[in-house]
Amino acid sequence: MKKTVLCFFVVISVLAGGMAYSSDGKAIKAMIELKAGNKGDVTFPHEKHRKAIEDCMTCHKMYPQKTDAISGEMKTGKIQKKQVMGHCMGCHRGMKAENKMTGPTSCNDCHKKKS
Repeated sequence: MKKTVLCFFVVISVLAGGMAYSSDGKAIKAMIELKAGNKGDVTFPHEKHRKAIEDCMTCHKMYPQKTDAISGEMKTGKIQKKQVMGHCMGCHRGMKAENKMTGPTSCNDCHKKKS
């Protein structure tokens, strides 16, 4: 019984240790839904970016490291939708120009209208 309990705690510790947390102490979502207007919302694969980009400040110099930062900054007017899109597209297009693996570079690859 002691071995089972010990194994359980080891597994939980390993799983919890692998999770990332924002500066406000909340677990970081793997996928983030961004309201993006008439073209359709954008599902941002945060976990995929976190693994691919070594320096979090590549993005977080523009966005605070807290849950719902992008949506919050847009609601308060601190950043505009076009700034967010420009930041993402600049990175994706730059990587594509360097023949590196990258994310989408066309509108409909990111923007999905709900049917």
